[in-house]
Amino acid sequence: MASEPAALLHAVRRFLESAPLPPIAQAPFSGARTARCSHETERVFEGDYEHIEIERCTRVLLRNVRARSLRVVESQLELSHVELVSDRVALVITNSHLKWTGGAIWAPVCMETTNSQLDVMGFACVASQEPFMVRSSSRIVASVSEVWRGRVKNPLHGVHPLQPD
Repeated sequence: MASEPAALLHAVRRFLESAPLPPIAQAPFSGARTARCSHETERVFEGDYEHIEIERCTRVLLRNVRARSLRVVESQLELSHVELVSDRVALVITNSHLKWTGGAIWAPVCMETTNSQLDVMGFACVASQEPFMVRSSSRIVASVSEVWRGRVKNPLHGVHPLQPD
């Protein structure tokens, strides 16, 4: 630092100005099972899954879940520390209300929404293509969250109406 301050300053600036890297998905998981909730109330899911389907259910809790995909139709659910890692659209949500605290999605497209509300806190969407596909007006209410598209990071905070492209 003392002998070559200009070189040090250049190296520090280059590091600080470089594009950040998105968060990395946790270790691979063995989610071979599927889960389904249909016309039920007060269900709890935990653990690893290939696919979870929630249809016309209320007060559903996904806690400490890792899955490849989640489909939600006309339901109300809460997610706590949930990770979705997919090679396609990870979350498809239709006419539903979802509260998500702590967790992330890693996928080409994080979510496809149709007339839904998502309340997220401490959430990250890491999309290699598009973060959201919006079929019908939806809304995200976010706090301390972020959206990555490739290596570009955007904070996600406040109320964000989502409109079809």
